[in-house]
Amino acid sequence: MEDKLNAGILSGRPFGGTAILIRNHLVPNVSFVRSNTHRITTVCYHTNDQADLIISSIYMPYNDRSVQQLDDYELTVGCMQGIIDSHLGCFFIFGGDFNIDKYTKTVACNCVDSFCETNKLNWLNHDTSEVNYSYHADVNRHYSLIDHFICSPSLVDGADPKVCILVDGDNTSDHYAISLGINVADNNEKMKNTKQRPQYRLRWDRADLAAYRSTSDNLLATIVIPTEALLCTSPCCQTQGYALNSYYMDIVDCLREAAGCCVPSVREGIEKHWWSPELDDLKRECIQITNLWRSCGCPRSGYLNETRIRTKMKYKCAIKQAVLSINNEFNDSLANDLCNKDYNQF
Repeated sequence: MEDKLNAGILSGRPFGGTAILIRNHLVPNVSFVRSNTHRITTVCYHTNDQADLIISSIYMPYNDRSVQQLDDYELTVGCMQGIIDSHLGCFFIFGGDFNIDKYTKTVACNCVDSFCETNKLNWLNHDTSEVNYSYHADVNRHYSLIDHFICSPSLVDGADPKVCILVDGDNTSDHYAISLGINVADNNEKMKNTKQRPQYRLRWDRADLAAYRSTSDNLLATIVIPTEALLCTSPCCQTQGYALNSYYMDIVDCLREAAGCCVPSVREGIEKHWWSPELDDLKRECIQITNLWRSCGCPRSGYLNETRIRTKMKYKCAIKQAVLSINNEFNDSLANDLCNKDYNQF
């Protein structure tokens, strides 16, 4: 444990945590709410046309039914109650890893039931038409439905709204993500218009250069060459400026169109510096086998499920190895620069 604490950023078990991601254009309308516990992250979304929305991400203690665990659980539920008491009249959403199944009548489950009943909140059921679990330890065959949403009734439609369990092939976590659609008034059109468009970057290292050359040749061949403008001998060609600019833009448009057809683009900021084509292939295999597994009814045994588990484990191990390798290379490079007294490189 001491080695873990001295290693820098705390990650992995037992250092689970909570977070809430907010779209940039919504930030002006969101404020942080103090929860008084590291197990809850809470924000308030301020709206113009209805009551404010309080959103909390929950990570409950592991349910080992010990006295310490029950004390921690009740303390966390007490902090949830404190959030409600300090924001009367608001709408509420509590979501995350509750570490309990809704229909197992344990002390912890009764505590959450009582919390929902007291505050007139809905503990929502899941859509189990595809899978009936959100946590899956495939190695030891342990499956449970421990990730939940609790919310104000007016935020959801219907008598029995369902939480969706997202079975994604590229999710390497032991938990499937869950999602819930809610009714929240949009603040105004101005906020929508200020939303920044994502920036994309061309990946020339993955481009089909032969196809790009052929496509650009064909497109460039359609441009009408302004011979008179190109042969202009007057100073600065002021009389042919429009024709030259138009010719230039035609060339740029052709090259951009060819790149759009033959060069893959990625959104800036989402790719990891240690990512490789091999990881792309493993990710693709993992998604394909998961989709096939889902189309066959998500069996928990048999050849197809075993293949899916092996493929996922291979993908996870490859990611860990890639991160470890790039860190070792970086450390070795620093050590070499220091030993060689190359302080500029260091």
